[in-house]
Amino acid sequence: MLEDKQGNPIETHRGGSIRGVEPEQIQRMLDFLLGAVRARCADCEGLQFAARDLLSGANYFWEGTPMDVFYEKYIREGYSSDDAVKMAGKSAGHLLKRVLIEDRNRTYVLGDAGLANEYTRKGDRPRR
Repeated sequence: MLEDKQGNPIETHRGGSIRGVEPEQIQRMLDFLLGAVRARCADCEGLQFAARDLLSGANYFWEGTPMDVFYEKYIREGYSSDDAVKMAGKSAGHLLKRVLIEDRNRTYVLGDAGLANEYTRKGDRPRR
């Protein structure tokens, strides 16, 4: 679950169907991102994170991961390598927001990191 700073649930995202990407590939990316979020929150408890923290820097090399589908999609569409990287990063950010909205076991709070959304894990939701 994703909340705004006032505690109101956020329920909309732009990571639904993505032209040129199969639903199975999207699901693999969602699972990959959920694992990255869980690992980040376990290692950096209480710290804010953004898509760039999960998918750039030491994690920039996407080849062999489900996320590489985005880069390849934009290359097929005729973007330069540099532009494909930028577009893939934006698409990954949209999927990350979807992951956080759909996580029914944990709650995250939306922050602001300037040009990107930043998130903080608020806590776990009780099991039923």
